[in-house]
Amino acid sequence: MNGKGQAMFPERIILSRKGFDKGTGKLPSPILPDGSMLSLPIPQYPNGVPVLGRPTSVTTHYRDLQADGATFGEYLARQTARRRYPITGETIVHLDPDLRPELRPCNREVPTLLFGQDGGAQGHLRNHGVGENDLFLFYGYFKPCLPCAFPELCKGSIAIQDIPCRELHVIWGWLQVKTRHSVPAEDGSMPHEIAWATHHPHVQQPDVRNNCVYIGTETLSFRSGTPGAGVFPHYDSRLLLSDLRNPSFYEWREEELSFLSTRSRQRQEHVLRAAQCGSEIKSWVGNLFDTLKQRVVKSNPP
Repeated sequence: MNGKGQAMFPERIILSRKGFDKGTGKLPSPILPDGSMLSLPIPQYPNGVPVLGRPTSVTTHYRDLQADGATFGEYLARQTARRRYPITGETIVHLDPDLRPELRPCNREVPTLLFGQDGGAQGHLRNHGVGENDLFLFYGYFKPCLPCAFPELCKGSIAIQDIPCRELHVIWGWLQVKTRHSVPAEDGSMPHEIAWATHHPHVQQPDVRNNCVYIGTETLSFRSGTPGAGVFPHYDSRLLLSDLRNPSFYEWREEELSFLSTRSRQRQEHVLRAAQCGSEIKSWVGNLFDTLKQRVVKSNPP
């Protein structure tokens, strides 16, 4: 809220590509037969193998991530069994953004609402002044999966016939920024505001260039009662970025989303200034959150 009690719409909207893609993971994240979307976080290291000389203290493995009792490790082990470096339950996972406490049933007391970035991508965000109140919209590479691909989760009614059976770019989560912290801080210390986040990969590996952690707000500034970070649990056409008239999922719906027409497809982070996008972007963002209904994933900050 601003000084007059009016809802503050974010100055910047950042479309942030996260999860498995053609280069990292080399699998689409699954859209299950009931329409549920399960974004797959990438491995911590290339090919899942720790790099010599780099810290290996990241404590989260794919076996630790569960959805309705089924582990990500089981699914990924089946999907990557023929690779030279298969992804298994023992593979260390780069759980970022960390928005879904239900994925860590053995460690739910650890708060979420976290997102980290580093290197050139963080330099791009810094150059655009991304910070307090700005809204990250996380999108990724998805495709509907058959029941036999993930039988532990493919239960219940079938709704997948309404979802295009092809590769898609879909928005799956969000985080509105409460605070941003360089890791380490300028004096070389760990910022006390994120001292509790020892599980997060960008806190555990402060040696990377331009390392930064964003903490989410408790609630959205422009939408009363909606958590400041979470996931869109089910596929909805309003979350779709890909243009279904084009065979490539990289091509987006530019006619309907004209404010995306100047984006750079090569960047992990694409920053939109709301003031330059007109009223269209407010309507679009509102429609995204209208898909939540009563199924939002809630998180509790520290």
